[in-house]
Amino acid sequence: MVENGNGILLIFARTGNKCFQEILMPNADAILFMRHRVRFYLPDGSRGGSAGSDSCLIAFGQDNVRALKESGIAGLLLERNGEWTRL
Repeated sequence: MVENGNGILLIFARTGNKCFQEILMPNADAILFMRHRVRFYLPDGSRGGSAGSDSCLIAFGQDNVRALKESGIAGLLLERNGEWTRL
């Protein structure tokens, strides 16, 4: 994703790990720390369990930053310029 520079990555928000600190944060255009845990749905449409940890969406490319801003997903968006936005 970093090499491509275009997309949105869903990952656990484990901000202390090496990958997050040394690869993702320096290269991301924005990170959306979601207010709620990701919920899953079964093939029949019924609600399944939730993720085992908090998650975040990491945007690469300005079109994807805009997509996160317009997504309607509640949380805090941190952009590369250091600006925080409550969504």
